[in-house]
Amino acid sequence: MVALKLTDHEGGENMSDDDDESLLVARDLGYPEWQLSLVRKFIFFLVMLVNLDHGAMPAANVYIKKDFGIDEAQIGVLMALVFLGFTFGAIITPCLSRTF
Repeated sequence: MVALKLTDHEGGENMSDDDDESLLVARDLGYPEWQLSLVRKFIFFLVMLVNLDHGAMPAANVYIKKDFGIDEAQIGVLMALVFLGFTFGAIITPCLSRTF
């Protein structure tokens, strides 16, 4: 469950963790449950893809090079796309976290 932490506007400090009003859940912000469920499933799917990239791609790079006839430089670019995905995810995740 995603929660947003409220801050005390006067002192700038976080409200106590014991205060039930200090956490707002995205459901309480008026988002429909189907939309929240869709975002959760999308994030789960992205996490699964990241794990596949980290495990399957390096293990299969010998076969990928042979099947597609690509050289070392091209396989290096292909393997670097994993980190490009991490960079894109690092940029978009804070926006999604604030919204959902």
